[in-house]
Amino acid sequence: MILINKIRDVPIFMKSLSSNRPQPVQAVEKMPPTRVMDSTALFASDSYQEVQIIHAGKIYRLRKTRQDKLILTK
Repeated sequence: MILINKIRDVPIFMKSLSSNRPQPVQAVEKMPPTRVMDSTALFASDSYQEVQIIHAGKIYRLRKTRQDKLILTK
């Protein structure tokens, strides 16, 4: 049996285990819309190894490593 409670507009999911008391399973918060981009669009199919992003007047560097990992630095 699953019970749903709301605390400050955050649904809390409760799952009943072997005891009669519900146990917390997971809190789910409302998330704002998110833009999803493929890294190949940013790095133009391996032509670039670094992308510079301007945020709040500062430049951040997003680099792709040899191990195909991403590193964001200020």
